[in-house]
Amino acid sequence: MLVDYDPAQPEALDVWLLSHFREEQWDGPVHTSDKPPRRGNSNGLYAAKTPTHHALPCHADIGDVRVIGRVGLLGVVIEGETGYRAERAVVRDLWIIDADVYADYQTKIDPALVRRKLAERYQLEDGDVHAGFPSQTIHD
Repeated sequence: MLVDYDPAQPEALDVWLLSHFREEQWDGPVHTSDKPPRRGNSNGLYAAKTPTHHALPCHADIGDVRVIGRVGLLGVVIEGETGYRAERAVVRDLWIIDADVYADYQTKIDPALVRRKLAERYQLEDGDVHAGFPSQTIHD
């Protein structure tokens, strides 16, 4: 997740998801791959069967927080050994797995505000944005 924050205007906080596999910003609840996945190619949106937070990098030094999501997969879906590749994905739940959210090295952002802004952008209920790491496998 990337953050754009001005402490003088906390309600203007802007947050968005950035793909772990490609530096691609998810602007809304439904994201579409540039090309559909097919057997024999690497196209599509990647979704792991089991979340592994230790493998998630942060893309920037500041304004960057690790978030894991549960998504619904739509269109062409290819199952692999450890996950799926899909043509489209819709955000269903989010987990903020970093304990603290900072806009820079000194300005801490209210975690409740971050959860609310994520819920607004991705059209989730407040209870669908969680703090901490999912305690179990999150695929069906």
